[in-house]
Amino acid sequence: MDRFDIPRRSAYEAVTNRRLHPAVFTDRGYVVCASNYRGSTKSVGIHRLVMIAEHGFDAVAGKDVPHRNGIRFDNRPENLEFPTRGQYAQRHGFWTDIRPSKTELGNLQREHDERGRFK
Repeated sequence: MDRFDIPRRSAYEAVTNRRLHPAVFTDRGYVVCASNYRGSTKSVGIHRLVMIAEHGFDAVAGKDVPHRNGIRFDNRPENLEFPTRGQYAQRHGFWTDIRPSKTELGNLQREHDERGRFK
C-alpha cells in the first residue's frame, strides 16, 4: 500500500467497518458484495463487478447488466451482456405492447394479507 501511495485505515477503523458476510444473496436472487464504512453500507452486484473486470468501469457505468440465461446467481462473463435500453425493456416487459390484462390488474389491486395472499 505504501509503495503505491494508497492511504491505510487504522486497525480500529478496519475492525469497526468489518462485515462478517461481505457477499450475500438478495431476496431477488442476486449475489451482492457489501461494504461498511463510517456507518454507511454500500453494495454492488457481483455481476457488475465481473463486467467491470472484463470491460472496465467506463464501459459499465450507467448501463444495465442482465444475465442472458435469467439465472441471477450465474455470474460467468459469457452469461452477462450489455443490451440496448430497448432490448432490455422488451425482455423485461417494459415495452408498450406488453401490458397486464384487466384481470391481472384487478388481482394486483386486490387486498393482501401480511403474507402476500389474497384476502
